[in-house]
Amino acid sequence: MKIRFLTATFLCSSIVTIQLLCLVFVNTYQLVDGYYVTNNRKEECKNDKFLQAGNKILTSGLYKLYTNYTGTNSGYGFYGPNVGSEFILSFTVLDSDNKVLGKHRRPSTIIQNESKQRFDLCTYPMMLRIEQENKNKILDDYFEVLLHQISEKINNEYDSGYKVIAEIFLHDFPDIENSSKGEQEGFKILERYKFTF
Repeated sequence: MKIRFLTATFLCSSIVTIQLLCLVFVNTYQLVDGYYVTNNRKEECKNDKFLQAGNKILTSGLYKLYTNYTGTNSGYGFYGPNVGSEFILSFTVLDSDNKVLGKHRRPSTIIQNESKQRFDLCTYPMMLRIEQENKNKILDDYFEVLLHQISEKINNEYDSGYKVIAEIFLHDFPDIENSSKGEQEGFKILERYKFTF
């Protein structure tokens, strides 16, 4: 009886230790990889010995089998809260004399948090289009139609609305060195559309 208890204790301790080691390894690997990606150091990332060794471990058959089965193949980022869009939409409504009537991020009829989340999800194809290396006519057309429909909805909120300028901005984060010097996040314009109604 005592031998069975010791064997069970050893087995449980071993499984817990292996599980903890897998969690620490996956999260450390993704933390280091994320550091290089965030700071645009792709060349250094390719030459990093830890990442090279980590990649071999991550792609090994036994490790993949164990981590897929136990769910430890995802780092902390997978379990984090939903992140916002990587871009910001801005709609400026003008009258026929080019006087600014209002600025919006989304139609003002979208009030509830659930509605805001659904609106942000409907703009997800924009991110697909932005990430495309080669031009894709279908995504380009879809992107413009989507922006036109949103702009028209916002324009209709004003009696004298005549034109809407739709702009897409990307977040422009400083690297770690400049951030420690106090540099703040900025925004760079990606595209601008003008729709007349």
